[in-house]
Amino acid sequence: MSHFIASGDSGAYTCGIDVAPAASFPSTLPNVTAVGGTTVFESVQGIYFKEAAWGAPINESGTGGGPSQFYPLPDYQKIIGQAAGHGLRQVPDVAADADPSTGFHIIFGGQDGQAGGTSAAAPLWAATVALIDQDLKRKGLRETGFANPAIYWIGTNSSKLPAPPFHDVKVGNNLAFDAGPGWDFATGWGSMDAAALDAAWILYIKGGGA
Repeated sequence: MSHFIASGDSGAYTCGIDVAPAASFPSTLPNVTAVGGTTVFESVQGIYFKEAAWGAPINESGTGGGPSQFYPLPDYQKIIGQAAGHGLRQVPDVAADADPSTGFHIIFGGQDGQAGGTSAAAPLWAATVALIDQDLKRKGLRETGFANPAIYWIGTNSSKLPAPPFHDVKVGNNLAFDAGPGWDFATGWGSMDAAALDAAWILYIKGGGA
């Protein structure tokens, strides 16, 4: 079973802007999938264009991310371990739109509104993986189980897959750590392309993934 946990909305400074960067508990637990946040940009046609790590220095908000203060680096992360992590669990694992200015259209009390935060990004990931589970079951394959081993296999092998399963976020920061190619402390592997992620997960399981 997978648990998707918001990485927090205070950027890398979950303990306050005047102390060293740190990731937010419980997203640092090794047995959860930590979900960070992005800012999404649309094209003039109103469709997806690109993303940046969500970081707003004026109000000291943004996608949570950084090293754990307690938990050692889990096996599934050893392929991407960053020196700044000092051998500890590194957050986030993935990301999705969380900037309140580009977030989710909602209706509350009969009024249109817009909401964001990594607490909105995490259930988006949970719902996507639930749909992948349905597809796996239809194909007679096992369910996803704990997502992180698959996510990190998919991330490290994305260049070999038929279509990129992640939107690799390479710009922006979370007030301390910059986004960049591959995994990073701001957005993890990035946001999902759901159809490509589903196809990649099927390959992972058919290949004997744990």
